[in-house]
Amino acid sequence: MKVTALVCSAREKGNCYNLAKIVLDHLQTQDAKTEIINAYDYKITPCSHCNYECFQAQNNCPIRDDVPKIWEKLKEADSVVFAIPTYYGMPSALFKAIIERGQGILKWITLEFRDLDSVWKGKIVGIIVVSNGGGENVKNLVLTYFPAQTKIVAEVFSYSKYGAIGYKGDLTRNKRVISRAKHLAEDMYRLLKQGKK
Repeated sequence: MKVTALVCSAREKGNCYNLAKIVLDHLQTQDAKTEIINAYDYKITPCSHCNYECFQAQNNCPIRDDVPKIWEKLKEADSVVFAIPTYYGMPSALFKAIIERGQGILKWITLEFRDLDSVWKGKIVGIIVVSNGGGENVKNLVLTYFPAQTKIVAEVFSYSKYGAIGYKGDLTRNKRVISRAKHLAEDMYRLLKQGKK
């Protein structure tokens, strides 16, 4: 089974990256193949300067960047982990840009319906939200992006709850944080195994 984590933080390696790595490392002990996609390493552009070409012809998005490569990696995975920081009480702009660009570039949805629900069919989704407040709101908002039948495991890691300083990236120095991240990985693995039966 293949599990891919998408880290949607503006910084190279902080709390989101470290938490995603803990989850993937734990899944590797269960023989999962894993990959981290770090948004920091990719050129990502939000929907902009277009005339909805994506609704006129499939795969006709005028933006030329790395977002199609990211979606192809997500498509190939059996399970996807999103590691999302909160900025001003909202999911990061990188996460939103990648998600909203999907309708214009996904090759496995129909042109007529842009059936985004089919994107997540059969996948297990893990959601990691890193926040210093408002994390539950962001988690609940992100959950609405997925169809009701999607199997999702979600966890909010709040700096204030764990006594950490967010910008220092020190959440994962806390043993309780590490334990919660591993528990999320175990829940995902259990769902993955159920899906393989």
